[in-house]
Amino acid sequence: MSGKAAELPAATTRERVIDAAIGQFLRLPYNKATLRSIAREAGVDVAYVHRLFGSKQALFGEVLSAVFRREAPVWPPEADILESVLVSRWQNGGMLSVEGADPIDLLIHSLGTPEAEAVIVEFIRSHMLDPLEASVGGDEAGAKAEKVFAFLLGARIMRRFIGLKSLEGRAPQEVGEWVARTVRAICEKG
Repeated sequence: MSGKAAELPAATTRERVIDAAIGQFLRLPYNKATLRSIAREAGVDVAYVHRLFGSKQALFGEVLSAVFRREAPVWPPEADILESVLVSRWQNGGMLSVEGADPIDLLIHSLGTPEAEAVIVEFIRSHMLDPLEASVGGDEAGAKAEKVFAFLLGARIMRRFIGLKSLEGRAPQEVGEWVARTVRAICEKG
């Protein structure tokens, strides 16, 4: 470990490594990012990164969690997720907005690599699908949660990368109402 890292508290060093990894995974696909370059950017030795996280896969999982926490710091309890999606999150931008380090960019950028895909699938399941399924409840909750997530993710990708001309210039409340109607229809009809 470099002398620089030894002088800083572990939490600060850990955050620097995570921040460096976020930058690396946003610029490069998973298979092109290296622990050595992440360590160099964070100002620590690569062995220290290994001690902190164990593997690049584990670090990538931490990166996804960190970005998710930063971009969705008020993710509601399981029972309130669907209501949150239907009301406030969409009227205030939510998943259709683009600010800061975007979890969607991180996911898309690294989907072609099997090691990253395993982490991404686990992350989506535990942080998004399972809580959404619990919130939807009732018959076929899992299938409905998957459809809701597919719609939200698809709309997010379209708006971020391709553009949704039908939504350009629309007030956030109007976009939120469109999202709410669509999500309700998915939950009612499956």
